[in-house]
Amino acid sequence: MVKPHGKNRRLKNPLWGNFGDEGPHVPVEVACFSAHVPRDGAENAGSEPTTSAIPLMICHVPRTVQAACDPGIERMRSSLDIVHEDDDDDPIWDHVGVHLFCSAVFTSHFLLSMPGRELVKGKRILELGCGVGLLGPVAVLAGAQDIAVTDFDPVVMDLCAHNVLLNQAQLDAARPGAPAVISQIFDWRDVRPGAPDGVMGLLKEVDIAIVSDNLYEDSLSLALGQVVMTIFDLNPAAKMLLVLQCRKDDDSRSRGAAVQHWLQLVSANFEEQRQPTQPLQFQQSDGASAQPAGHSKQQGKTAPFNVRHVIEGFPAIQALTGSDHFQWLNVATSQGAMECCAK
Repeated sequence: MVKPHGKNRRLKNPLWGNFGDEGPHVPVEVACFSAHVPRDGAENAGSEPTTSAIPLMICHVPRTVQAACDPGIERMRSSLDIVHEDDDDDPIWDHVGVHLFCSAVFTSHFLLSMPGRELVKGKRILELGCGVGLLGPVAVLAGAQDIAVTDFDPVVMDLCAHNVLLNQAQLDAARPGAPAVISQIFDWRDVRPGAPDGVMGLLKEVDIAIVSDNLYEDSLSLALGQVVMTIFDLNPAAKMLLVLQCRKDDDSRSRGAAVQHWLQLVSANFEEQRQPTQPLQFQQSDGASAQPAGHSKQQGKTAPFNVRHVIEGFPAIQALTGSDHFQWLNVATSQGAMECCAK
């Protein structure tokens, strides 16, 4: 499902989820993100320019709140005329996107750094799984040409649209004539043969696809792979910025395991299978090598995965990952290997 969200909407209350009565409200906090952007005429090649700090206000639900069963969020869902469908186990009903995660904050700092600005300046940006919507306003300040932020949860998209409006005056003042941030409901699982024109139209003109910390559920990860492959089919020059936050308490999300697992999921879904010309290894930043991502044990045997095919199908995948700190993950397509370099 793809549809515009928040169009022609007016900001009635700076606190999202406050209904102005005695009924349950959404427990919301407001975070202030200081976006440091180059001053006019101060950006010089080869060095970081002097910057001005632009305050961005982001409404979010504290992570201590169980969003899936909070009465305020349930009321918000009802106010948006959202009803549960047959599959109550669908991740959409967890509403995890209403929380502000540190991966989004880190990605925002990256987009405003010199490498980040060089990546997005003048480009058409699509965020897949935008959550509270911090990256949309940040992409505007980083110089993006067009920005669309998407999520599959209507409650999350309502919060995202609210935050875009909350910061519109700051964006207009900092970058007069800047493009509007378009927020849309988009379910990755809708990208399939015979998908509506609206779905494919969203993916046709994308230069940079941003995915921040969204590899956590296999069915959605597989759908994400289909979306990314579709983007690259439509625009072979497109790039992907994949951002991960590693969890020390979750081996499946430590270091590069999540990326490796995702590439294996996607490669196993390829119609054309072929043996990699050489084992594909994930190089850890400490010099150790993980188990070759090009192989997986099935029924006691070592079976090939087409991770090389996946990488060659993706002209550029840039990934960020970290635990206490974050690291770059660069997929070097010419070498057919992922190299992790500490930043």
